[in-house]
Amino acid sequence: MENSFFRSIVCSIILFTSPLKASELAGYSFGIAQDNNGFIYQASQTGGFRLDGKTHLPLADLYHVPKNWLEDVRFIKDKNTLLLAYGDLGLYQIDLTTNTTTKLVDSGCWRIGLINDVVYCLRGHKLNSFEYQNGVLSPLKLLPEGLRVNAIADGYIDTDDGIFAIDGNTAKLIDGTPATYTKISNNEYGLVAWRDKALYYYDAFGKQKSTPWPTYPKALYAYGNTVYIEKNGAVVHLNLMDFSIINDKVNMVKSPVRRIFKDNAENLWFISSNDVQIKPAAINQLSLPFSSDYNIKAHFSNGFFVGTERGVLSHTSQGFNIVGNPNDYGYVITDIAVIGDSLFIASNKGLTEYNYKNQKTTKIYDKYVIAVAVKARKLYVSTSFEGVFTYANNIFEPLHDVNSLLHNNEILDVKFINDDIYVLSAEGFYVRDKQQRIGYHGNEIGIVVDAVKINETVYIATFGNGLYKFSNGELERLNSPQSIIDLQEFNDQLYIGTIDGVYKFAETDYSLVSGSAGLNVTPNSMMLEHESDLTFGTQYGITTIRLANKAAVNPPQVTAVKTKNKYYVNLQDHKFNASSQTNLYLSDRNFIGDTDFAYAIDDNWIDSPTGVIHFHNIRPGNYTLKFKSRLNGGSWTDGENLNIEFVGHWYESKFITLLIFVLPALVIALIIIFAVLLLKANYGVHKKLYNMIGSCKMNLALTKLLKAKSACSSPDLNKMADGLVYLDEAVDVIVPLAHGNAALGKRSIQQGLAALQAALQFECTGLNFEYTISFSDSVTLDAGLERDIYALVYHSVRNSIDHGKARQVEVFVEQVRSRVHVTVIDDGKGCNLYTRTFKYGLGLYVMRDVAKRYNAKLGFKSSKAGTSIAIGFPLCVKNVISRNEKAPS
Repeated sequence: MENSFFRSIVCSIILFTSPLKASELAGYSFGIAQDNNGFIYQASQTGGFRLDGKTHLPLADLYHVPKNWLEDVRFIKDKNTLLLAYGDLGLYQIDLTTNTTTKLVDSGCWRIGLINDVVYCLRGHKLNSFEYQNGVLSPLKLLPEGLRVNAIADGYIDTDDGIFAIDGNTAKLIDGTPATYTKISNNEYGLVAWRDKALYYYDAFGKQKSTPWPTYPKALYAYGNTVYIEKNGAVVHLNLMDFSIINDKVNMVKSPVRRIFKDNAENLWFISSNDVQIKPAAINQLSLPFSSDYNIKAHFSNGFFVGTERGVLSHTSQGFNIVGNPNDYGYVITDIAVIGDSLFIASNKGLTEYNYKNQKTTKIYDKYVIAVAVKARKLYVSTSFEGVFTYANNIFEPLHDVNSLLHNNEILDVKFINDDIYVLSAEGFYVRDKQQRIGYHGNEIGIVVDAVKINETVYIATFGNGLYKFSNGELERLNSPQSIIDLQEFNDQLYIGTIDGVYKFAETDYSLVSGSAGLNVTPNSMMLEHESDLTFGTQYGITTIRLANKAAVNPPQVTAVKTKNKYYVNLQDHKFNASSQTNLYLSDRNFIGDTDFAYAIDDNWIDSPTGVIHFHNIRPGNYTLKFKSRLNGGSWTDGENLNIEFVGHWYESKFITLLIFVLPALVIALIIIFAVLLLKANYGVHKKLYNMIGSCKMNLALTKLLKAKSACSSPDLNKMADGLVYLDEAVDVIVPLAHGNAALGKRSIQQGLAALQAALQFECTGLNFEYTISFSDSVTLDAGLERDIYALVYHSVRNSIDHGKARQVEVFVEQVRSRVHVTVIDDGKGCNLYTRTFKYGLGLYVMRDVAKRYNAKLGFKSSKAGTSIAIGFPLCVKNVISRNEKAPS
């Protein structure tokens, strides 16, 4: 049975090439790499470019690197650093964390090789090698001086003396056969080399194999334990274990493929001179360090295990390592299961428990075990000769009730459906229900390998007789593949693993899953990972088919900004010039399918087919930028909102804008207030003038004089005495009136100031009033000028006394050449500008009126220490200016 069932024919795999649109490259590609953020960097004859799935931006615009021909580009993942080979211009480094650029060496560099902390550059046929530490290169001698180098790959150098493998800081010869024409490619499993019409494979264990290959390949790419190699324009996929052809035409031939590249999403890029085709990673192959036809995967806390024909491998961040000693547990692994810290290994040598924490191995059973199944931390063990056993709490015992009824002790597996246990054998299957009743079915259907329930239907898979539907104890044969190995349910659909591919079953029909032809599925290996990834073992290692077949949807990001003709890759400052053109570049870093973009400011969404947002002459201010993307017309995916600020010229600020609208209103309001205050002040002046003109004190004085006249005219002495009293009262009224106005009358300025001085001595006790008059003897002032000077002096003095509370007042009336200078100085408390402008009285009004009449400037200086008033009149002699004696005073 072991030979008939577990050994099947190795068939070729046809990998599916996606018909999706090709991404555009910036010219012919000499090198290509991808960083941790998903950006792809291309070396071309027009310089270096960064691709994000939507646009390609020149590296010279993003970083301080030359715009010249870029020969090669490499990305160092653990350092997040790009290395750029610019030919004769040397080797440059870009730290993508800090976005800083450093020129590492001036010597020429056309191709870059990397291995651990060693960097080497190929220039023509000369190799320059360096030790790479902390972003600095130090010269390192790997090869003998003058040795001609034909090709390099990471960790390998092909020379005229043969092929060297780099180990630490030294180079070790692994093949001393020289070759004239070579092309090499490497990966973690070894080196693939085309050398003089033959294809060689040097694995990581030092083994070598070869096959004739007459055609020089324009492209060569090692991919796991396989290789993609260009042949006459097409790409052929080979199995490196035996150089068998997996697919003889992977790509759609348009022009010869010159470079093959695998991106972070496991998509394969086939790059020609003017075209690129991308094979989506719908089917991925996890290659193993060695050849194995039967492979089973199981996860544990730090990674996963793979059971092979050469023992069990563990895979962690450190790569693959063999588990324990296969001599102890067997080389041909039929099944594996993980419970807690224990790995249970089923093989041709029995059942072994391996504790991967303490690396302790315990033998449980020493005869052929076909499969293991786990339920409630209990292990169900299917054997080749002794039926079913269980293992729990270190107790290994047979499943007595089932084993006692077996027609054939070769058990293929145990399945759990609802509360029933299905025991699958080489002659039908057994069902034990929850009442411990056991039924036997399918004696006629032969080898039963799996059982799955979908909805309310149980499907039974056989090797040789196809698929059956099991209901109410009856079996109904379905149209299906004959030689079934394994079953897996996904989204209420059944996937069937066979010796020649995976099929999708739909009620009464089935169809081959694209790209799975020729895959020999390992028994007990089919499982779902990441909800929609169908994973199983094949002759090529571990195969994964994405059943959902959807490209990864990444949220959009602003990947670059261009403003003032400069590019920026880090959007740390979200402040831009409002009048300059600013471009924001959006990308979801997806290179398969069509991505649509849209953005919004203030919730007004705008489509952006190119993924570029243009801003120009935008109103200054703060904005919230929203953007989103959708892949292949699917659902929109929102990006993270971006708060940006556009700064304008000073006159475009909000304050100035507000001021432009508010200022006219303020000016109008001030004018109105100013006018109102002036009108109010003028009203007060005119009201005082009216009161003076219509004063009842003069009438009172006349009345008393008339009474005095009448009484004094009487012969009666008493009435005469009353008349004298009336006369005194009239004098009391007339004297203040005579000295209480600015009228000079027919007096001279000298007489007027003398009378004013006498009146102030009478009225104001403690006031020191002094005046000085200085004119040449030949000058006699015009009477009108004298009256105006006196009016100005009078009102100034009255203001000093009444409002300034002055105790010292000095008046100077002096001739200075052809002008008369009048100055009044006091020591009062002063008069502020507001009072002089809006709350002035009759005095200031008269003084300003006098100054205006002579076109003279009235000088006014005032502080808390006193006030000084000065004015200059033109020297006017008699009759130059006549003025009405009854002018306002």
